[in-house]
Amino acid sequence: MITRRTTLALAPTLPLAFGRTAGAQSYPDRVVRLVVPFTPGGAT
Repeated sequence: MITRRTTLALAPTLPLAFGRTAGAQSYPDRVVRLVVPFTPGGAT
């Protein structure tokens, strides 16, 4: 029978068992342009 103590002791090793490494993504690979419906300096 698996006790709670055993489960808590083994829980940190689960990512190692399923060891897929996450690589950095190249997104965004170009300039991000924000469109704002106001002129620079405000509309006052």
